[in-house]
Amino acid sequence: MLKLGIVGCGAIGSELVKSIVEGELEGYKVIALLDINKEKALKLAKMLGDESIVVESIDELLERNPDIVVEAASPTALKLIAEKVLKAGKTLVSMSSGAFLDREFFDKVMKLLEQYEGEIRIPSGAIGGVDMVKAISNIGGSVKLITIKSKEAFKKAKKLPILGLNLEEVKDRTLVFKGKASEAIKYFPTMINVSATLSLAFGRDIDVEMYVDPTIHYTIHEIVIESDATSTKIIIDNKHHPRNPRTSYLAPLSLIELLKEFNSKMRIGT
Repeated sequence: MLKLGIVGCGAIGSELVKSIVEGELEGYKVIALLDINKEKALKLAKMLGDESIVVESIDELLERNPDIVVEAASPTALKLIAEKVLKAGKTLVSMSSGAFLDREFFDKVMKLLEQYEGEIRIPSGAIGGVDMVKAISNIGGSVKLITIKSKEAFKKAKKLPILGLNLEEVKDRTLVFKGKASEAIKYFPTMINVSATLSLAFGRDIDVEMYVDPTIHYTIHEIVIESDATSTKIIIDNKHHPRNPRTSYLAPLSLIELLKEFNSKMRIGT
């Protein structure tokens, strides 16, 4: 039985707890829940039948001695907890891959991984094709991500005015951002983590285009890959999570599948 600590009790954390309660994810016991909004953590604790697992800090969470710490909160939260988790020798499963495009943070984490026994795992999240991108990273090429989101998904994006966009005036599909993944993450730290996952898999800062489309109520990711090994376009139409329009339902499902692999003797995919 693997002991699990969860940081972030929103849509992704909730889906993870639900999978454990309903028996879909076996071999895990949640021993600690941490969220800046304690009510969210208490809600999940009640689902698990034990309110004592709600903790006040990452230090208290680590005192419970989890085998795996799942971060499902934000890049900011990840930066606050990563050093302590890795120094404690724990496996950190992170949904906020965008944090790793901060070069200073990335270098710090790599040094910690060399010095301590902790490990990091990053799920594929709301996209496919990560295995392919990892494979072609050996020979080079190019990877481009085109992401199209609904107006609902952009409603809490605080930096739209900086980009010169008034969401209320958008009537047709409109370009919001064009540039590198590392820049996209600065404007949309919780909305475009998939670009960071692809960049980390490819070993290069990939090109990104983001659009808002008032005619859709889901998220579209187009991944365009060009190399000597393959010319590929992957189009993914993602439905939003029923409890959070800014999260694709596929993201927590990817997390659950990665956790299943820790208890599996057969692994499929790179």
